[in-house]
Amino acid sequence: MTLMDFMKTVPGFLEEGKDSIGSMNVSLGMEYYRICEKMVDDLLLMRIKTNPVMGIMTQYLAVHSANCTDPQALNMALNYGTYDFKYRGFTYTYNYFKESVVPIVGIKANGDEDNGTAYYIGENRFVTAAHCIEGLERFNLLKPDGTPYTLREVWFAAGQNYDDYDLAVIVTLEAPSCQPLWMGEPSVLADVLVMGYPPIPGLNPIITAETATIATYNRFQRKAVIGQVVATADTYFNQLDYFLISARVKGGNSGGPVINNEGQVVGTVIQLPFDNEGGFEGKRFDIMGFGVCLPSKYIGGLIGNPDVNSLTLERGYYKID
Repeated sequence: MTLMDFMKTVPGFLEEGKDSIGSMNVSLGMEYYRICEKMVDDLLLMRIKTNPVMGIMTQYLAVHSANCTDPQALNMALNYGTYDFKYRGFTYTYNYFKESVVPIVGIKANGDEDNGTAYYIGENRFVTAAHCIEGLERFNLLKPDGTPYTLREVWFAAGQNYDDYDLAVIVTLEAPSCQPLWMGEPSVLADVLVMGYPPIPGLNPIITAETATIATYNRFQRKAVIGQVVATADTYFNQLDYFLISARVKGGNSGGPVINNEGQVVGTVIQLPFDNEGGFEGKRFDIMGFGVCLPSKYIGGLIGNPDVNSLTLERGYYKID
């Protein structure tokens, strides 16, 4: 089967022009041709017959899952969309998961408003940074339409200091309609996408994007950033592993996912590092702008041993009992 044969089944490829004379959407055809060539590199397709003049006439043969070392894992990856994310890029990934990344909004003890970010991992569970909840007296988790989810409880890591094991799971009563994110492992120098809601005073919620070679993506503005995992590290304060990303992040990005090119969450943004002069007390952040993240492996540890906290609805917000 040639790529041309397949493209004839793709909506929008064959366009009817004047006097019923048809034409091809060449840009769409070339997009699919580039995807097929990437699939050849990943051994998902075999190139049977090439056409150096018109790539869309190239003939391919699908590699059957039985030829793979782990057919079940391949089929699961295909169903999840791993190769769509990998071949179509971060713009596709961002649009696919933008409703799976939601804002946490709330009130501090002093009455100030604040917000953070959470992301959906399935089974009515949203992951965030623990301090996004602990730092608030009352909070809501908002749906994409701006209305609050009905919440059941919050989980922290049992027996752990929240300042160190800075992760939490928010459990909803209703089943979200958004797509769940899979977990993955961070790799140094891998490109990543960071999504979140850093506050920008005076602006309503809008989606923005920023890209750069090194790093980069109101009230409740969703922000997406492309950067790289630049290092893995531990700290002398505790025994946890961390990694740094070169994407620029702000306070509201805390709790947001760090997504690799296969659409997997490899970590959660927890903070900006402080420099060695101002430190935490001086509120002086590292001017290099690296974000500090906890690898996704710690989410599994939390879910396997949760400290479950019930919630009470009070004045339109949820409060931990």
